[in-house]
Amino acid sequence: MSDLENENSPKPKLREWDSRPTKIREKSKLSKFAEYSMPIYALISLSVFFIPIKVLDKSEACASFVKFMKGIFPNIEAFEAISAMPQVTAFYVSFMWIWVIVCSALMIYLSFYNMPNIYDLKVFPKGIPAIIFTFFLGYLGTTYYYLGEMATGEISFGLKSFNLYFASKIKMYFWITFFSLWFIAGCGVGSWGLIFTICGFKNLKKY
Repeated sequence: MSDLENENSPKPKLREWDSRPTKIREKSKLSKFAEYSMPIYALISLSVFFIPIKVLDKSEACASFVKFMKGIFPNIEAFEAISAMPQVTAFYVSFMWIWVIVCSALMIYLSFYNMPNIYDLKVFPKGIPAIIFTFFLGYLGTTYYYLGEMATGEISFGLKSFNLYFASKIKMYFWITFFSLWFIAGCGVGSWGLIFTICGFKNLKKY
């Protein structure tokens, strides 16, 4: 077969996963802020070092705020029970919940804002295990911190088990920041499970 025949012979058609043109979206002010939300969160977490030891005794407003937050978030009392500075811990966890929720909402927003062009992908049925796994990770990440389970039992990272105890503000800062990030990450991962579920149902009629 000549080179000319090779050039004119029909070539196999590749499947087009997304036939629609890709639209480059300009970043909104909210998306730009969301990208910097985690460094901002880390800086706000440093506020624990400026909280007075007897903050709830000194401020009735702070005491009322903590009482209100305890009625919503059970991990506040769980952390308070394992702290050498219970008033600091109760106020700190209550205060940081505001920023945890803000950052979680921003992570969910970024997930949908930066959602790739996957509308033409066949998500079901092969993608069902991945979807279930993302929801499972999201559930673990959010409930573990929300319920304060790390404060009510032993913690193990595969090396040695230990019980959590806040003997200093440094330990309080590290562990609460560390575990609260699990909640934020859980919201982000769970939102991707939701995205693939929506796209899966949307594309069922195509296949």
